[in-house]
Amino acid sequence: MAATSKGTPTINLASTKSLLNYLIIALISSASSYVAITLAMPKQVIVVQHDVYKNVGPAEKQPEKPGETYPLGEFVINLADHRHYLKTTLQAVLVAADQSKKGSNTEKSGGDPFTEIKSQMAPYEGMFRDAVIMTLSHQNAAQLLSPTGMDLAKEQLKVALNRLNCPRKVVAIYYTDFVVQ
Repeated sequence: MAATSKGTPTINLASTKSLLNYLIIALISSASSYVAITLAMPKQVIVVQHDVYKNVGPAEKQPEKPGETYPLGEFVINLADHRHYLKTTLQAVLVAADQSKKGSNTEKSGGDPFTEIKSQMAPYEGMFRDAVIMTLSHQNAAQLLSPTGMDLAKEQLKVALNRLNCPRKVVAIYYTDFVVQ
């Protein structure tokens, strides 16, 4: 802009056109960025809350926990349909592999049972994680989102984890987080 002799600003048309062009370009680029981001975002996030004791009536007793829980950790797994992934956190319920042993050495010595389980299972942690990833990556989103599919995946995980020759047997698997996206 330039000022006239009376102090009133005058507008230079060439600079106004160039400013308008820059404004249009900025508007178009921001709109295209918004469209690209919107198209890249997932259409839907499905969170399933699976209640283990949903069908337990008042006369029925809730099942007792048969062993010690052991955290298997958090997993992010690409599913078989190649369009979805599963983010889950799992816990396993473990008992001594030899069923004739009713009590563990920690009960006799008064030690912390979790510390004993953690030390026993540490060498198998990588194999456990591999078995979980290999088992769940063969599932697709539709299978996992049905309650029977989630239970079937638990059973498959139990079988896969018990195939490993570890000192404890997996008797149950619990989902503590479960998101399919």
